[in-house]
Amino acid sequence: MSSEYDIVIVGAGPAGCSAARTASEKGARVVVVEEHRVVGLPRHCSGRLQGSSFTDEIVRSVDPRVILAECRGRRFYSPSGEMVLEEPVPPKSVYMLVREEFDRELARLAAEAGADFVLNTRVTGIIKKQGVVCGVTTASRSMPEVSARVVICAQGSAGRFNGIARWEGMSSPDEEFAGGVLLELRRVRGLEAGVPEVHLGNLSEIGFARIWTRDERSAWVTCPSLQVFEKMRRSNYLYARRMKEAVAVQMHGWTFGSKSGDQLPQLVKDGLMLVGDSAGYTSIIHAVVSGRFAAEVAVEALGRGDVGADSLIGYQRRCEKLGLHRTGLSWKTLNQLKGMSDGQIEARIPVMIERGELRYLDVLPF
Repeated sequence: MSSEYDIVIVGAGPAGCSAARTASEKGARVVVVEEHRVVGLPRHCSGRLQGSSFTDEIVRSVDPRVILAECRGRRFYSPSGEMVLEEPVPPKSVYMLVREEFDRELARLAAEAGADFVLNTRVTGIIKKQGVVCGVTTASRSMPEVSARVVICAQGSAGRFNGIARWEGMSSPDEEFAGGVLLELRRVRGLEAGVPEVHLGNLSEIGFARIWTRDERSAWVTCPSLQVFEKMRRSNYLYARRMKEAVAVQMHGWTFGSKSGDQLPQLVKDGLMLVGDSAGYTSIIHAVVSGRFAAEVAVEALGRGDVGADSLIGYQRRCEKLGLHRTGLSWKTLNQLKGMSDGQIEARIPVMIERGELRYLDVLPF
């Protein structure tokens, strides 16, 4: 396998694989360097594919077996267990995916388009010539360096924490990161297929908890730790009644940044582009679209023979023109519940509904 490419992409998630496919289809020589042995693992999210003008095309491009369920709406429950709001979503717009297999489907499409993949290889640094990024170093003895005219960083939130975005001073130095567990649960009670739930109350430290419904008896949940989950399931909330007999069949870890959902101010440097969560974008749709846009601009820049920041900035402008930077994490409005008592939350709910603050952004405005 060659160690010289037009584009090297760091990370094989949805952003990286989408960038790889797009650039390869446009004739670029592309390699994706992935630190894990298997694309899609470890899993980092529930697998919700939001609605957008891109969603239908994405769904049609992958094996239908990666689609778990079509989402029909979302329900919000008060601390007392009353359903206070149900938000419907348009038909065939929002889906729950087998996220790890979805990632592999995108990788297969990129490989078929001509992209190379190097697995089980951790990127340890970047290479520069006269201040321009022109490759990466790795921990691999067989491929210690990969040269490229453009480097696309698709490392997820890890890029902002301790990866390329942080090394290059493009992420916020005061961003705080926290970890937790992602659990696939079976024998959950009272669910309705296609309807995720948000349970409000002092049951969790952030004032709410989410159930990402797979079907009537199974779901994904996120918690700061297993200890917190056990505490929540022993409580008197409706959430606990849902989880009384639940059994975990998968457990993954996740890292979350306090500025997740906020586009970084600078997404490009000479020879370097940030996509997906490394750029501050957190949803699968954001990842796919930002990866495509970055690849398109990178190939155009390669054709001009100019990969400086001024030549690559069109990527960031395309993202902003579409509105990616304005559609961050809608659950941030729920953060006002943090630290409130159940009584305070019950009193706050009508105000939030009136102001449109009690919502989750399941359908994106682009």
